[in-house]
Amino acid sequence: MNHTDDEQHYRPRIGAYVAGKFRVSDQVYVTSDDGRSLLGPYTVARVVEGSNPKKYELEHDDGRSVEGGREYDEDQLEFA
Repeated sequence: MNHTDDEQHYRPRIGAYVAGKFRVSDQVYVTSDDGRSLLGPYTVARVVEGSNPKKYELEHDDGRSVEGGREYDEDQLEFA
């Protein structure tokens, strides 16, 4: 079987897996934009796939999205 140079030197790689701090259904507070207060608590509705740093979508207790589905960075959240 003939291989090109690229095929002969190709080795599959597995990138580092970075687990997020929060999971779906966790209760969290959001640090306000001015950093002086915490908002919430809210529920983690979704972990944004492939984001680094991790991002999360949040929801209210009644299932409504927080701020229209805004994605929050992990460092903006704290466990409730």
